[in-house]
Amino acid sequence: MILASPAALALLAPEIAQLLARLIRCYAPRSVETLCSRLPQIPLADLLPLRCVRRGGDIVVAPPWPRVQGKFCIIVLRDRREELTLRQKGVPPGYRECAYLHFGLFILPFLWLRFFSGGRWLLRKIFALEIRLHPYLKLLGGIGALWLLEKNRPVVPRRRLQLSCVIPAYNEAERLPRYLAEIRRYLKARRLRYEIVIADDGSTDGTAEIAQRFGSEVRMLRLYENFGKGAAVREGVLAAQGEFILVADADGATPIHELARLEKAIAGGADIAIGSRYVPGSVIERKQGVLRRIVSRTGNWLIRLLLGLPYRDTQCGFKLFTRSAAFYLFRQLTNTRFGYDFEILKRAELFGLSVAEVPVRWTDQQGSKVTWKLALRVLSELLRFRFGHLAKFFVVGVFNTLADFSVHNILIVAFGYGNALRQLYYMIMSFLFANLLAFCLHSGFTFRRRAAYLRFFTVSAFTLSLSSLLFYGLNRLYNSHDSVALANLFKFSTVAVSFITNYFGYRFWVYRYAV
Repeated sequence: MILASPAALALLAPEIAQLLARLIRCYAPRSVETLCSRLPQIPLADLLPLRCVRRGGDIVVAPPWPRVQGKFCIIVLRDRREELTLRQKGVPPGYRECAYLHFGLFILPFLWLRFFSGGRWLLRKIFALEIRLHPYLKLLGGIGALWLLEKNRPVVPRRRLQLSCVIPAYNEAERLPRYLAEIRRYLKARRLRYEIVIADDGSTDGTAEIAQRFGSEVRMLRLYENFGKGAAVREGVLAAQGEFILVADADGATPIHELARLEKAIAGGADIAIGSRYVPGSVIERKQGVLRRIVSRTGNWLIRLLLGLPYRDTQCGFKLFTRSAAFYLFRQLTNTRFGYDFEILKRAELFGLSVAEVPVRWTDQQGSKVTWKLALRVLSELLRFRFGHLAKFFVVGVFNTLADFSVHNILIVAFGYGNALRQLYYMIMSFLFANLLAFCLHSGFTFRRRAAYLRFFTVSAFTLSLSSLLFYGLNRLYNSHDSVALANLFKFSTVAVSFITNYFGYRFWVYRYAV
């Protein structure tokens, strides 16, 4: 529901632009280059490195109802009348709904601040906090709403391509053409129906023009800035149309004819086949330098140790996926840099997909972008992937516990201590407040993923029942004198139980799949 506040909308126009930019980065195809905005008061062109056009943009931002519609459309609703009209008309023909998000709910209790000196600045800071939680949180109301629409994709014909070769590239104008020519010769000789998808990760050299030198089998996807290798691979995979999807590095370190080995593993029942330099049968024609070999071996050992993966070489850039496995894994990819490989393999293990590690022929290439700085970044990505959720969960848990304790004690001060039953009521009320706060923070900070609040509440309610029984029992048995200090001590004893139950419930049920 939209609560009309034109003054707040005008005040927050720059922050609304930040919110729109954040949503475009999350929902819109990363390869788009054009933007058409019919809301001149929202300076999107200053926030997104997209080329703006007057009409025909791939992304259209407009109030109801847009005369021009692109591949991706964001409709901005600014009052209740517009929202009712929108719901009556329904989704425009040829489009599907991606999301319907309200904004400005957090600032509603503080709108009076705009009449005081410094209040406008504070309002914008509060709204900036809300923006950090979007688009992972579905708010029920606010001063406005955003309706995100995507044009329906054409139905893929039955005669699908047999193979898609996805090549992430960043400033590869020198090395990529040779490898492309090698791939084309090999696949044409085998008479395969194929395509080559080059995912240009914001290159600043001539990489973007390479596809023009080749035939229609080569497609170029351009990310409008350098998001990272993982982001480029993800966009290429999601755009691929083949029954099987090969991900290969642009330097051609693994010759394309090694594809036959991976195909044999897939034919044997594997969902994913990964090339490996470190298993028996592999051939390294030209080795890396000593330092790079040490970094590579140490990195793979740490990945096996921390993630429990059995593979000797997770970082080799030559992997073959079945179409279903590729889409299942890459759609939810969170690591957009060089650490995407171990995330994909760990997800495959968790989801029960079979992975075959296949020996391949490999040659070290000149001009490698692997540096000590990059190695340290991959290490930090590994540590974040392994422990990041737990650390963030702990931070949110501490903050949430403080909020829970504060509300509980405020109720004691305001309405008196009462008996054990009243204490239970206080605990439930403080829990409900803290639960909504936890949902906001876990969605926007810990897991950075949209989730169903019903699932979140189910896990929380189970934890509440468990901790309430423990809290109530301890008070009945050991706090006959109604001591506030003992009540707080017993409440603290339930925190460890709540932490463990909530973490595993949220991690593996609520946030495992996006909504």
